[in-house]
Amino acid sequence: MLISKIYKLEHPQKLEYFDKKPSQSFVYSSKGSELTCSQEKPDPDKFIDEIIFRSTRAKFTEDDLELIIWAWLVKNKADYIKRQRKIESGRLDLLTKIKEEYVVMELKRDKATRETLVDQLRPYMKNVMNELDLTKLKGIIVARDISPALEKELSKAENKDVKFVPYMFSFKLRNMEHLF
Repeated sequence: MLISKIYKLEHPQKLEYFDKKPSQSFVYSSKGSELTCSQEKPDPDKFIDEIIFRSTRAKFTEDDLELIIWAWLVKNKADYIKRQRKIESGRLDLLTKIKEEYVVMELKRDKATRETLVDQLRPYMKNVMNELDLTKLKGIIVARDISPALEKELSKAENKDVKFVPYMFSFKLRNMEHLF
């Protein structure tokens, strides 16, 4: 079946239903066409991301995410400042400088909630501004998903200095470009 024909089930089934053994959220079998599926256009990148995350979830930690973000910052020529920095209000995940602007990053392996902003990022930002004598500072919350309460909170004008950035995994096949 073509990847464009893969849809996410609204109610996942065990693969035994499809004459398979392990359980999955995606169907790639001709059996089961009567099941209710998402009607949104399939996204191969989301499909790949879901499989990679599901297969690594038990071992993937916030420390791993932090190292990946650090490598991404280095690759994109951001000035890396500190990671796991102990400050008055706790321990912030990453403090960096991107295009001459300081940025505090709070990382969550899974879902970021309103508390991520209120109890962690905002106090960290306040401490860093006081410590470095800054008049402005940006905040970024990096997570796989965002709670509705956080999404609502970030839409408020007083939070325009904070952005939510979702992460996902990708998969590369090296040296395949010549085939297409």
